[in-house]
This record gives sequence, C-alpha cells and structure tokens, in this order.
Amino acid sequence: MTVGEWLDAWLDSRKTKRRTTSGYESHIRVHLRPGLGHYKLDRLNVGHVQAFFDSIDERNEVIRARTHAVASRRRGAGGGRARRAAARPRRCRSAWPSSGRSSQRCRRTGTSPGRRRSSGSGRRCGPR
Repeated sequence: MTVGEWLDAWLDSRKTKRRTTSGYESHIRVHLRPGLGHYKLDRLNVGHVQAFFDSIDERNEVIRARTHAVASRRRGAGGGRARRAAARPRRCRSAWPSSGRSSQRCRRTGTSPGRRRSSGSGRRCGPR
C-alpha cells in the first residue's frame, strides 16, 4: 500500500463535516499526494518526509522573493501606502476650543501636530 492509497482510506474513514472533508481533500491532492503519495507506506522514512518539507520551504522562498520583487517595483513606481497617505492628508478636527499652541500652529502651518510621519505628511487643519 502506498501513502496515497493510505491517505484515501484515512479520508474515507473520517466522519467530519463537508467543509472539513473538503479541506482535507484539498491538502491531500495539492500537497501530500504529489510529495509523498508514491512511496510505499512501509518504506516511508524520516528522510522522505524531511525532503518533502524542504521542497515546501524552497517553494515558499521563491514565492517570498517574487512577492518582494513586485512590492519593490510598486514602491519604486511611486505606489504604496506612503504615497497614498501623502496624497490625501487627513484633516484634523478637535472637540476642544481652538486657543492652544497646537491650534495656533495649525492655523499658521496648515498641519496639526501629532505623531511625526516618515513620509512627511502632516494632518491638515480645518473643516472636512
């Protein structure tokens, strides 16, 4: 009996909800059967399982590298969170009377004090 055959028998013996069974089927079909399904069950050893997990790690590194490259290109092209924040500065609203130093600074500079932002965008003062 192979690992793939055993996985089929194991899945048939489970009494689970439909969505749970569907998830198990998906993991078996996508990951376990291609990686380990061809081995004889009595011949499966730690080295086979370790090689299986190593192949998953390699695939994840490739995916991580692609994702990083795409994100870097987007940042380089002027996209991303920092640019959007700078393009649409938030206006400040205060429930307190506007007589303090921060209100004076707000009227003078057009931005409210607060957390310094690395993108250089302050919150704009005034009505929304």
